[in-house]
Amino acid sequence: TLIATNDTSLYDENWAKRSDYGLADVFGISAASTDKPARVEHRFDRGWSVFYPGALELQIESDPNGRPAESVVQDVKAHLSDPIIEVDAPPGVAVNVMRSAAGLVVHVMNYAEQPVADVRIRLTPGEHLSGTVKRVLPLGDGSAEVKDLSSEDGLRFTLERVATYTAVVIG
Repeated sequence: TLIATNDTSLYDENWAKRSDYGLADVFGISAASTDKPARVEHRFDRGWSVFYPGALELQIESDPNGRPAESVVQDVKAHLSDPIIEVDAPPGVAVNVMRSAAGLVVHVMNYAEQPVADVRIRLTPGEHLSGTVKRVLPLGDGSAEVKDLSSEDGLRFTLERVATYTAVVIG
């Protein structure tokens, strides 16, 4: 499953604009389409794509608890059968996980007007958690502390408080 927005694949690796999306066959829509819907769901090969041709990220940034954000959350839940991360957080909190040389990095962004409490995160078992977890280190605006750390059934922890941004390095 691929969920993409805006100009995804409209530029090549040198940032030269293409005449059409590089993934037009996957998205099921052309960049030249004059009547673009807000959302395109398309089956390709054995998978699905959900494409939001507009600047959805700007809509979400201006209203992190609104309909556009909820639509993406519902698409992820509907199309993802084996997530590597599960998050229990108040509306307005965005979380992603990336691999770096230091290990996994979980980015937690709070777009709400106030700090949020008790953001629960679970990294599911799998290749992304290969090896022994030696440390879980929160970094950011100084507001996060890890509590309820457990390595049973993947890796679970709770961030006690997130003001604006916290990165948790797991290695």
